[in-house]
Amino acid sequence: MPWYKPLIGGVVLAVERVAQSLVRSGHRVWVLRPGESPRIEQVGSDEGVPLFAFDMRSGFVEKGRARALVSYLVHFVPTMVELKRFIDRNEIDVTIINYPSSYETYFTALELLFDLPYCVCVHGSDVNRLGDEPPLKRWAVRTIVQRANGFIACSQALMESAERTFARLPAFRRVVHIGVDPSFSDGTKSTNASVHGKYILTLAWATPDKGPDVAIDAFAEIKDRYPDVSLLMVGSGPMEDELRNSIERLGLQGRVVRLGTLEPSSLPDLYAGALFGVIPSRNEGFGRVALEFQLFGKAIVASRVGGLPEAVEDGHSGRLVPPGDSGALARAMSELLDRPEECNRMGTNGRASVMNRFTLDRTGEGYVSVLNHILTRR
Repeated sequence: MPWYKPLIGGVVLAVERVAQSLVRSGHRVWVLRPGESPRIEQVGSDEGVPLFAFDMRSGFVEKGRARALVSYLVHFVPTMVELKRFIDRNEIDVTIINYPSSYETYFTALELLFDLPYCVCVHGSDVNRLGDEPPLKRWAVRTIVQRANGFIACSQALMESAERTFARLPAFRRVVHIGVDPSFSDGTKSTNASVHGKYILTLAWATPDKGPDVAIDAFAEIKDRYPDVSLLMVGSGPMEDELRNSIERLGLQGRVVRLGTLEPSSLPDLYAGALFGVIPSRNEGFGRVALEFQLFGKAIVASRVGGLPEAVEDGHSGRLVPPGDSGALARAMSELLDRPEECNRMGTNGRASVMNRFTLDRTGEGYVSVLNHILTRR
């Protein structure tokens, strides 16, 4: 994949959980990301999964195109040799490409030259933003996807979007939702109620796709009705200055609290202390955060977009509203604040749904099924 820890985000956490689920089912897993070394070197370990980095060059860029292409061609054979040695040395049976980008063209070549199978897994913006990428990169990503031995999408909505975007997908493709580990909710102290008072919680990067501006506008509509309730926002990003200006313009200082990016270990107590969760996305591959809210027994107000309706059942575990509609979001938030018994009922239903349908073990079973199919059909 194009990045991994120490960066934290939805895709990184999804890949981490897939790796954990495969390890729990008895498989060996390695994670490889681009780096600066001409040799594959181990740069860390993540809960028993070794992390490696390697300088995989891309020749499919727009800026400095000629220079990048020459560098790609010069280093192509040494890169292929290094990857093949790593695969042979560790007896790797199949490669999983998460969030396909132009870096992974080497694995298409390995499949063609050495019959080394690979599976492509998409998570959201890798599909939905492909049309905004330069033509050469779009061509490279489409080639990687179309030549794959298998294809996984994290939601049915994203699978349908991928079918439109790539025109032709591998014949073998499956939807495998990214689940959560039930133990994530163990041992929470729920101390945030005293630290932050009553609060609504949202967790997302500060990007237009995630809609943090919609959450702020919606909260501004209801703030006077609920003077003892605040909005806590976890996550940073390119909209940070815009969001802080909106908070000041709308007179929400002290009522909307931006906490920035937090370590995953800091999140359980925040989830446990929240009144309910808000997911105001304009675009969403699936919505892993929705599962985490439900794991902690919290109702959710979310956009009816992408894979979120697969994670949140309207009227049962939360409320779904049109994306980008701050008025509808404000009304749904007021409904849960005015009817705490309904909010609790939805939270209870959501936890039962997660435990039945969206655990990490189920994710592992789905991936193992896909990978076994690829290997047995070789």
